[in-house]
Amino acid sequence: MSVLYKLNMFFKYGYKRSNSSLIKHLRDEGIQIGKNVNFFSPEEAKVDTQYPFLITIGDNVGIAAGIRILTHDYSWSVIKREYGDILGSSGKVEVGNNVFIGSDCTLLKGCKIGDNVVIGAGSLVTGEIPSNSVAVGRPAKVVMSLEEFYKKRKENQVVEAEELFNSYYQRYKKIPELKVFREYIFLFKNEYENLSDDLKDVFKRGGIDFMEKSISSYKNYSFKFESFDQFINHCKSKFGVN
Repeated sequence: MSVLYKLNMFFKYGYKRSNSSLIKHLRDEGIQIGKNVNFFSPEEAKVDTQYPFLITIGDNVGIAAGIRILTHDYSWSVIKREYGDILGSSGKVEVGNNVFIGSDCTLLKGCKIGDNVVIGAGSLVTGEIPSNSVAVGRPAKVVMSLEEFYKKRKENQVVEAEELFNSYYQRYKKIPELKVFREYIFLFKNEYENLSDDLKDVFKRGGIDFMEKSISSYKNYSFKFESFDQFINHCKSKFGVN
């Protein structure tokens, strides 16, 4: 990363120029933020700092582009004009540990997200989302448990990897390289056992212990493919690619 690029980011985005600079700013404001929190598009994040002491974000939280976190609103202005009273409106926003918040989500005052939760893209979180769940919608509602989501994702790994292969080949007329499959790397036993430094870097954003847990969870796994080459040959045969 060049000095010129860093300067450009600094002048263009200020404290939103990087995940680390945004988190430092929010902590300096008074927001409690745990370890390994990632704003994947910090320049798009909008976090209400009027009452920073009302916001708590736990450890190992991934926050996608377009996040909005609000601890108060301006609804009192309507009441003031009609009735003459100024009535404050504020509340806590609490995010637990091991949470992923999808793109373009809004967290409103009074919401609480438990541990081990996935919030789907575009969701409006207004109340409490219990631990070990997946929630989506406006307002966000629990649609399944985390265990159900885990099983669903695991069942779809091969089908989705095959689709990646076919779509890539149809678009570019060439066989995709291993790096295209990134999160599907654990389908291939030889790659799981010999992860390259580049692929390890891909997973670093998942947390310090992410790789250790991932690798240990596959110790007794019955791999679908012994190697990446075997998977490629499988896809060639399935989709009629020479």
